[in-house]
Amino acid sequence: MRFSDRDRPGDGLSPQKLRMESRTVVNLPNAISLGRLILAPAMIVLAWHQQGNLFRAAFTAAVISDLLDGVLARILNQRTELGAKLDSWADMATYLSLFFGTCMLWPRFIDAHLDLILGGFVVYTAAFSFGYLKYGRLTSYHTLSGKLSAVLMAGSMIIWFFGGPEWLFRTALVVVMANGAEQIAITLILPGWRSNVPSIWHALRKGSGRCLYTN
Repeated sequence: MRFSDRDRPGDGLSPQKLRMESRTVVNLPNAISLGRLILAPAMIVLAWHQQGNLFRAAFTAAVISDLLDGVLARILNQRTELGAKLDSWADMATYLSLFFGTCMLWPRFIDAHLDLILGGFVVYTAAFSFGYLKYGRLTSYHTLSGKLSAVLMAGSMIIWFFGGPEWLFRTALVVVMANGAEQIAITLILPGWRSNVPSIWHALRKGSGRCLYTN
């Protein structure tokens, strides 16, 4: 899931092109992504010790940092292939920590939405597994639907943390499943690994020969 618009250089370009366009991997956006990756296990520790308020604060900080790294990467022109990977890994770690932390802190909330949570987990696991089996590496599409699902997921949880309704969370999970299905479809269409494929429409255009990407 993508929350920030951290598309790296040359949307949809091959890894070789990405490396050519930016060789600097030690930069502020990457450091922020790395910090978010490190914050994920800290969230688990906080949940284990029943520190609900600190857990909420840590997740909110992770969401804000997810916004910042994308904005800074564009402003500072510091977009790298490593940054795209760090961003995706940090997203996965953050939302896994959110799930397991919420299980420990608010198990009734998880029980109430277990059907859709399991559905989202199965679809997303299938999407990443299929991509890895086909390309030998994790996909990093950063689709528009993925960004929407991340916005809804993060927003719905923060709203719920402060007493808001739960139906927003269920809506977010439906969008998560739709995004996972779209990622599977994109992997079916594209013969080779690509990063930053905004939608299935872009993948279809690529497959039909009306090239939206350069090799």
